[in-house]
This record gives sequence, structure tokens and C-alpha cells, in this order.
Amino acid sequence: MLKVYINRWVSVIVLLFFVMPLAAQEHPTEHPTEKKAEHPTTQDAEHPADKDAEHPTEHPAEHPSKETSVIITKDNLADAIVQYVKTESNQNMKFIVEDPETGESLELELLKVHKDRLSAVGDNLYFACADFKAQNGKIYDLDVFMNGKSAEELSFTKFLVHKEEGVERYGWQEENGEWKTIPLENKQKD
Repeated sequence: MLKVYINRWVSVIVLLFFVMPLAAQEHPTEHPTEKKAEHPTTQDAEHPADKDAEHPTEHPAEHPSKETSVIITKDNLADAIVQYVKTESNQNMKFIVEDPETGESLELELLKVHKDRLSAVGDNLYFACADFKAQNGKIYDLDVFMNGKSAEELSFTKFLVHKEEGVERYGWQEENGEWKTIPLENKQKD
């Protein structure tokens, strides 16, 4: 009697695990292996081309945003300035700027970006001081302005020649958490 039960169980197992999968391949179109796109092209009448208009918030976890906003810090502001200077430098690695006060074209080499503090000067506008050495040996302190809502979005806005050989051309004053340039004669004593 026991042999009969064992033979039946072995037959059932063989049938389920070996014979059934072979039978399933008889109809391969019933279970296609190629996945259908979740949002098909315009040929599919059920889902129009502008899928966002039809399903603007459908399955937000399935479609994660690529926004990975990295907050702006002293370090990534400095990194953005260094990258900008490298990108804009000529083949001799000289950063060429025109001194707005003298009209002179300066070929500068970046020495250092100061990371003392993160200086906000407006809505999504920041600056950092950077020291450059000119071909004539003079040291220039340029205030480099970058704009962006996050570290990935930082882009160059403008520069100002703050100092030439340590001599200031203007001063800075903090007002309500934002820095503003001021003429030297109006600079308040700290």
C-alpha cells in the first residue's frame, strides 16, 4: 500500500515539475517574454503621447525624479568656481579677464578660492573670493559670483576685481544676512 502512495506522489511531482513546463511552451504567445512598455507610444490609443497630461501623479514611486538637490556649501561653491575657471582658461591654463577699472586684459592663474564662509548676495546668488596671479606678477583678488538653487545648478554670473596687490577697490557689508558691495568711503568700521 505504501508503495502505491509513493508511486502516485512521484508521478504527481514528475507531472508538475517536468511535464507541465514543456506543455506550457506549446503556446508561447500566451505568456510573452518581452515586456510591454508601461507608457506605449502614440500608436496605442489607450495611452496618448502626452502621458503626463493623462496621469500626472500616477505611480510617483515608480518614476522617481532625478532631482537630487545638493545644498550649496562653501566647498561646492569653491569647486564650482574652480571648475568654471578651468573650463574658461586658455590652452596655457590662463584665465583671461578684462579689468573694468583699467580696461587692461589680465591673464590670470588661479591660486586659491577662499572657503572662509558661504556668502549670499541675493536670491540664489553667491560669491567667493579667489586669488589670482597675473602674468606681470601682481596678485588680484576677484569676487566670483555664481547663481543657482542647488550645487548642481551653480553657474557663473560675473566677477569683480576686489583687490589689486592687496589694495581694495570696494568694501563689503552684511545687511540682514546678505552681503552688499559698498564704496570704500562708506565702509563702516567693525
